[in-house]
Amino acid sequence: MFLLAEAASRYITEYGAQHQMLTTHWENSALLRERRGVFDAETALAVEDGRIVTCAGMEATVDITLSLIRRHVSSATQMTVSDILLHERIRDFSTQQPFSGARGSNTGDAELDHCIELMSSNIDDPLPIRELVRLLGISSRSLERKFRSYLNATPNTYYRALRLAKANNLLLNTTLSVREVGLACGFGAGFSGLYKSFFGTTPLAMRKERLAAQFASGSFRDNR
Repeated sequence: MFLLAEAASRYITEYGAQHQMLTTHWENSALLRERRGVFDAETALAVEDGRIVTCAGMEATVDITLSLIRRHVSSATQMTVSDILLHERIRDFSTQQPFSGARGSNTGDAELDHCIELMSSNIDDPLPIRELVRLLGISSRSLERKFRSYLNATPNTYYRALRLAKANNLLLNTTLSVREVGLACGFGAGFSGLYKSFFGTTPLAMRKERLAAQFASGSFRDNR
């Protein structure tokens, strides 16, 4: 059974308690979490839980379709279909949806949402918190309260999670070296340690595991 964004939201509402992992589009996920409180959905492009595959919809539908048809056709045929669809890079299921790498999206608080937009636009060269509050025209204490109240996190913690989610996406979907990924997300020394504390494995170990799985399934494709 394959469920896309809207259908996945309805499925989560009715059957979410029966599953450990399900996903939907980040907008639907925010509504489910904030208005109904029924299920804390994942923010990945897709999640496979037994016979149930839930998907974020939109462009992710193409990634999921191409990944799934590989189970029934040759790798060459999959590549041909991918080329016809002008979709040369098939993203991993675990890729985090844009704008949803750290929990929370549109909070309804204009200043907080603006801050999140600024953070998302400055991943490779992170803005200091003092610069963020200057641009927002509020105090550091006020920004801290907003993050605590709406997202149960500090501004620094949220920003770091956003950058690590972006780093994870680059590791899953590009051939950039671990060092290059770290630099692209504003991390210098200590990137591997921060990544492991957040994802439970090192960047190198995660990439090796994914590559091994792709080779085993015959679906490996150079995503450069």
